[in-house]
Amino acid sequence: MTINDPRYLKKYQYRDSANLSSRITIHMLYSTGKQTWADYVFEQLQPLAGESILELGCGHAAQWQINLQRLPAGIQLILSDLSIGMVREARKALLPAGEAAFLNQEAQTLAFPEHVFDVVMANHMLYHVPSPSRALQEAARVLKPGGRLIAATNGGKHMTELDILLKEFEPRFEAETAMSRPFSLENGREQIEPYFGSVELIPYESDLWVTDAEPLADYVFSTPTGQIWFCKDQFGDMAAFFQRKIDRNGGIFIHKSSGIFRATEPRK
Repeated sequence: MTINDPRYLKKYQYRDSANLSSRITIHMLYSTGKQTWADYVFEQLQPLAGESILELGCGHAAQWQINLQRLPAGIQLILSDLSIGMVREARKALLPAGEAAFLNQEAQTLAFPEHVFDVVMANHMLYHVPSPSRALQEAARVLKPGGRLIAATNGGKHMTELDILLKEFEPRFEAETAMSRPFSLENGREQIEPYFGSVELIPYESDLWVTDAEPLADYVFSTPTGQIWFCKDQFGDMAAFFQRKIDRNGGIFIHKSSGIFRATEPRK
């Protein structure tokens, strides 16, 4: 099992939104940042009236469930995902709220001609692609001259305090390679630059202060690493372990390392 194996991603990790929702929930409930992730992404997107936006790896459209009504007039929004289950959930969530189109496709071979989009978004998904460089090349190809790429990811030290806690809970535990390693804050720029003339990294300032044990245990069991190392029978023991830490210290601090690469000037 790997985090960029399409078969695993479609059949297990992202068959539906359950795992992703557990991870989103922990950040929505316990982030210390002054700005929510959804607001931060929308701020970096800077949509203009009449633009066309393609999102790669849209999941169940959590970003748009919050921000769809903030889009200016005339936006053409196309949401795509490798998982047909995710596309179905995104469509179900958004169709009553506004106009969007939905597509089941992978990011390395986009089903569009050159120069058709003003924006391509990749929100915490390029590290799941077998070849991020191929996806970036495709993004540059379908962008109009002057178009922009919005690519979110994590850094190598993202949530390392949680790995330390899991090692204490289960001494045999060994953290797998950080999920974001194939496309991270540390190596993302060098992967984008061959396809875009300008690349800017905008860090997201926020950490976690977790005051409830069960959502944190849910998070662990939603991750590929957690699913390798722990069985469901351990959920109660893990939640109790986290709760003891919370009772002793008032909460559990977990450092976050996230941000967005904003790239312009797509190369032909």
